[in-house]
Amino acid sequence: GDRSDKPLYIAEYGADAWNAIKGEEDDDAQANATTTLTADIMNHSSVLGGVCLGGFLFEWSDEWWKDRAGSLDQHDVGGIAPGGGPWPDLTFNEEWWGVVDIDRNPRAAYYAYKAIPLPTLAPTPALAPAPTPAPTPASTPS
Repeated sequence: GDRSDKPLYIAEYGADAWNAIKGEEDDDAQANATTTLTADIMNHSSVLGGVCLGGFLFEWSDEWWKDRAGSLDQHDVGGIAPGGGPWPDLTFNEEWWGVVDIDRNPRAAYYAYKAIPLPTLAPTPALAPAPTPAPTPASTPS
């Protein structure tokens, strides 16, 4: 088949649910970040003439094994990832990225993501059938 000469970038996006500034779980901040990031992707969707085909939400469930300095059976904070951390605390808390928790209970980010509509073009209005022309009166000789 034909190959495109256009580049393709596949990425994940998301935010963790631990707020290092507050020192506690912050489901609302995670939901806000998820909504904001998803909206940015949707606003640049190829459906709307943009350049983005979508993204992969990271991640489904918390992963307690990710903070190597922590315990495998405890929900630790911290962890190391490349670059700066996400909003709101600029800290990666590697074990807290799930839109569902370790017990598979949905977080606010799950419901926020679920509520975002897919980008669609405005529906084209159905064309009404052309009116039937009125019959022309027959000419009568004068």
